[in-house]
Amino acid sequence: MANAFPLNDVEYLADDLRRWFVGRESGILNITGTDFSVSAAGGMLVSVNPGQAYLHTSTEKTGGLMYWTDTLKQYQVQVADTSDRYDYIAVRYSKEENSCTLKYVVGTGVTPTPVRTTNIYEIILAYFLVPANAGEITQANIVDTRLNSKYCGLCVDTLTKIPTDSYANQLTEFMQTNQSEFNTWFATIKGTLDGDTAAKLANQITTLQDKVTALEPYKAQVDTLNAWKQSVLAGETTVMIFEEEE
Repeated sequence: MANAFPLNDVEYLADDLRRWFVGRESGILNITGTDFSVSAAGGMLVSVNPGQAYLHTSTEKTGGLMYWTDTLKQYQVQVADTSDRYDYIAVRYSKEENSCTLKYVVGTGVTPTPVRTTNIYEIILAYFLVPANAGEITQANIVDTRLNSKYCGLCVDTLTKIPTDSYANQLTEFMQTNQSEFNTWFATIKGTLDGDTAAKLANQITTLQDKVTALEPYKAQVDTLNAWKQSVLAGETTVMIFEEEE
């Protein structure tokens, strides 16, 4: 089926209008910095700040919808009777229920993963540990997942075209300019790198070490001559010159 939006005097389904958002990534719109932040509110209560979010309506990501609330929400967390549990707060879209709501979800003994199917799509704002038989949820129990793209993330509009042509041209020009210089450099070291490079380098190092060792016996004589030269220049030693008789 083909369609276009918006045309005059044409009726559209919600699915058609959602394609207006194709190219966006789901997540919260972090306007204030506290959008949809989840915090402990005393006892077994958790509170959720107002905020705005964009959600895909399916895993196909062919469009989505906006959700927002301008009031503080509070939820009563269910007590974990026998073992620790991880509950979470999500923004959830349900195709079957034709709804998008802020939702408290009772979890399991493992950290949650977002439910994302052809009928349900959600972003998790935070999950929190509910200790067994605990009578209070503390801030230390709450894990903020708003900036974690696995759970939620920030809404990103990818419709803006990044001007990559100029960067590609610069890269091509750089490669062409430096190709000849690279070829020249490679030609000069090719003989050294041919064959067993490690063995050649080891032989060169051994040769240098042998030369240094061979010069060691003369070091003391050189030191003596340098000391004598300095004493002559300082006037501490007299140099006698003898002329050969004819």
